[in-house]
Amino acid sequence: MFDLAMPRRLALTALAAILVLSLAGAPARAQTLSIFFGVQSAELVPSAKPLLEMARGMLKPGGRITLAGNCDTAEKDADKLSLARAMAVQKMLVALGVPRGVSITVVGKATSALRIKTGPNTSEPQNRSVAVAVE
Repeated sequence: MFDLAMPRRLALTALAAILVLSLAGAPARAQTLSIFFGVQSAELVPSAKPLLEMARGMLKPGGRITLAGNCDTAEKDADKLSLARAMAVQKMLVALGVPRGVSITVVGKATSALRIKTGPNTSEPQNRSVAVAVE
């Protein structure tokens, strides 16, 4: 506890130190990038490579990366397509060189994690993606 008679400046400095120490032990939040796709396609567009190079640069040995494929509600076979998108991203990341010991999780979410909420059979480019979460 702090002595209420302690000068305000010292009290604030002590509180800041406690906050820094508590945050130092907190788990790091994942950094997320999005890779977008064309309609009914799992083919990576040329703009994906620089983003995946950036993601690779964020990876540390022993780190984790999750690739979650998504589809819009107008796309057919959303389960297969979303997984194929995530696997295409995984293939490119591996080709770019992933540090040793990095755990890669690949999932297809179909239409269960829409960035832009839409009704059925709605084409929405923001929903045709793979979320790349680096921890």
